[in-house]
Amino acid sequence: MTILRGVLALVVLLLIAFAVSDARRRIRLRTVLVALALEIAFSLLVLRWSPGRTALDWVAKQVQKQIEYAGQGTQFVFGPLTKVGAQQHQTIFALQVLPVIVFLGAIIQLLYFLRVIQYVTWAVGGAIRCCCTRAASSRSSPRS
Repeated sequence: MTILRGVLALVVLLLIAFAVSDARRRIRLRTVLVALALEIAFSLLVLRWSPGRTALDWVAKQVQKQIEYAGQGTQFVFGPLTKVGAQQHQTIFALQVLPVIVFLGAIIQLLYFLRVIQYVTWAVGGAIRCCCTRAASSRSSPRS
């Protein structure tokens, strides 16, 4: 039942994207299907294959470490103010959430400045383009 719900959600999202598009005729079904196939392959790689799951867990732990560093920095800067509301499990957005967002945003900005983000985007985009053009060329080439 959960798989059916996920497929239904995916179809609804695609229909919404199609409905709000101003260039519906330029949407290539082959590109959409290849992108969906890549997404399904990635999810299977991460969810069903133990090395993929291990790699995703490692990335998640690294992000969690960065969030903990931001929390320690927030405690250093704001001191006892960060403990306000801890008894009632309340969160003070300005003292507990915003500093984490600023810290992670600064790290992403640094990676952008060092051109790491551009390289990763170029590599992932090139891989997706390669998959899409191979799928297109394998269908258009005549069979001998």
